[in-house]
Amino acid sequence: MIGDPKQAIYGFRGADIFTYFKARKTVHGQVYTLEKNFRSSPRLIEAVNAVFSYDKNAFIQPEIEYFKSQPGMPEIGTEFLIDGKPADHFRFTVKSGMEKNKDMCREFTFQHTVAEIANLIEMSNHGRITIRDRKLQGGDIAVLVSNHREADTIKKKLKLIGIDSVTYSRHQVFATFDAHRIALLMAAVLEPFNEVVLNNVLLSGFLGLDLSEVHEYISSETKRQLLIEEFQQLNEIWNNHGFYPMFRSLLFRDNRLPILGRLSNSDRVLINIFQLADICTKAEREGGLSPVALYTWFLREKQNPGTDDERTLLLESDQNLVKISTIHNSKGLQFPVVFCPILWDFKANNSKYIEYHTEGSYNLVIHIGQHADAGRGMALAKNKEETVAEEVRKAYVSITRAKYLCHVIWASHTQSAHSGMGAQTTGGRNLAGDTTDFSFEKIVEDLSKSHPDAIKVRILDEPVRRFGAVTSPYDDQGITFQPYNGRKEIAIRRKFESFSSLIQPHTHDAYRPDYDQIMESFISALEHDDTTQKELTIFQFPRGAAAGTAIHKLFERDEFDFTTTDTDSSDWISEVLKQHQIDSEWTPVMQQMLSDVTGAVLPGLDLSLINKTDQLREMEFLFSSASVQPERLFKIIRKEKHADSIDIPSATGFMAGFIDLIIRQNGRYYILDYKSNHLGNEYSSYEYENLKQEIISNGYDLQYHIYTLALIQYLKSRVADFDYESHFGGAAYLFLRGMRKGTSNGIWFHKPDYTILLQMAKELGVNI
Repeated sequence: MIGDPKQAIYGFRGADIFTYFKARKTVHGQVYTLEKNFRSSPRLIEAVNAVFSYDKNAFIQPEIEYFKSQPGMPEIGTEFLIDGKPADHFRFTVKSGMEKNKDMCREFTFQHTVAEIANLIEMSNHGRITIRDRKLQGGDIAVLVSNHREADTIKKKLKLIGIDSVTYSRHQVFATFDAHRIALLMAAVLEPFNEVVLNNVLLSGFLGLDLSEVHEYISSETKRQLLIEEFQQLNEIWNNHGFYPMFRSLLFRDNRLPILGRLSNSDRVLINIFQLADICTKAEREGGLSPVALYTWFLREKQNPGTDDERTLLLESDQNLVKISTIHNSKGLQFPVVFCPILWDFKANNSKYIEYHTEGSYNLVIHIGQHADAGRGMALAKNKEETVAEEVRKAYVSITRAKYLCHVIWASHTQSAHSGMGAQTTGGRNLAGDTTDFSFEKIVEDLSKSHPDAIKVRILDEPVRRFGAVTSPYDDQGITFQPYNGRKEIAIRRKFESFSSLIQPHTHDAYRPDYDQIMESFISALEHDDTTQKELTIFQFPRGAAAGTAIHKLFERDEFDFTTTDTDSSDWISEVLKQHQIDSEWTPVMQQMLSDVTGAVLPGLDLSLINKTDQLREMEFLFSSASVQPERLFKIIRKEKHADSIDIPSATGFMAGFIDLIIRQNGRYYILDYKSNHLGNEYSSYEYENLKQEIISNGYDLQYHIYTLALIQYLKSRVADFDYESHFGGAAYLFLRGMRKGTSNGIWFHKPDYTILLQMAKELGVNI
């Protein structure tokens, strides 16, 4: 068993130091102590030894002794320099007298902390403070406080004088209020006609409304209707394009993002909501989640945040900013300079039920009596002793986070003798409530006299206040700019294009996989439902974007293997269907479909022999594309005199897309694209002539020509002596509803003419 009771065993972590005491008794004296400190400088170690040796009962409980540490790295005593001289030490700044108001104490300690930090940074800016020959930076300084409210106060005060800071936290972003904001937004977008959820989102902050504007939206029917219409539009964006486009559409409308940026803690809020949006987008894509499924997933994550590093709160900026942390979160960390402005504080236990432990046996006792009798008085006294003992251990953690300089800013309150820092200097002798003899000023002055090089003391009536911004040696120097002699114009690539965005410019995002035809979901809703159909077949499988996505996800799963056609795959297939709100009764149909695909007959290609090492699933591509009229591409591909009658806007910028599957077999590479289009309820509906009509009417021939151009560029950079005729096998479009094992039914296969590809490449400005 390894444990340091001074700093490792906290009640707030659910730990019980008395269990440790019991365990230590059982080892019969076989206790070892680490004698060397490898964190701090020699003089700081000397100071900590002096502070916690001031009273032999510093840790209140006799079971915990303080053993003086020895420097493990004496050489670091010359690393921290002020004006070229070693400056590692322990510093106390103490307000004279006794305050009855805790707010006055906080005002003194917080103001002085901010002023001292500003002074250090300003001195460093002028080259007066260095750490190992580099200037002290804001990121070298930490402020340790008791709670997040105090952290916010310090942060605001630093901001007022131009010093940025970060709040160090190990909390999960799903546990923040901003996660609740996102949940409110999701609910309102999913149910724009629900009065309750719409009212909730009005108060979420996303719309940038003050209370009078919120009242207008609630009382005005006209404004209410406008809000409903907006959230209907957001619902449509979410369903068609995904969560992130919906999220951005909301934030960038009506100047809402700048309004959020005016909040006092806007940096924290904005980072949290964008981090949550990124996590949602990743979950949506990886799981193929519909809006309802994503909302359900999000609520589940809020209830059980987990410990994934990706979900830990991001810092507002990089490591060069002043760090603010609670004492609890600072455990295990170290900082060159540490400020402790709150060690004077003590909070009494006001619980109805009082916990304490018996002496010797360390058994837990919960006193439930409410009468002010001797039993309750004894319980309160024992509880207070244990509470103060933990506060001492927290104070020990605070000051031992420092490597070179620890600065305790102190203001005495009537209860400060019972604080962790105060009680350890008296061994807890005044815990009964008598603090008349307690003088922290005298204690620290005594310490300074006995250790003048290690402990510095300053007594003040008022805090040093800082009003102006921190200056640097460059503030008084004029700034000159060199003339720019480069290009006068920079060509702008206006947007991404893809096959999907060309064919359906108003409904498709250019940078998303194209899984199915949007219209199929509407067509299927209008068709007659044959309730007499008893056997479920692939022809009756649901249509539309969700069903198409589900089918694609089956082929993308790691569990799917072309070489294994008869496996017990029902569990993962059911899981995929469930994610897309499709009943698991379709699982056998999907199993049969996968078997039909792996056993299908393709020219020069045997799918059943394809190993995972010869597959590249969902390859994303992006290549530069010159301005082009897409109808000109159709004329090239179809060798027609006139463009096809498809009204398509011009494409400029970049061509992007996702190829379902690239296969390598016998030295050749093939493109496979899965299509879930419904062409009829008979296998004959998926024969060559019908497939040809579907290819032409949907412009799929343009799609696989673009895919082929992308693949050629990819292979030329990776395959030595690449030759199109030798290395490229062709493109196969698998119309999954019509495929049968042992046949080529439902398969459209074509290898584009290389001369046509060259003409396309020239039109697009691509070099192949």
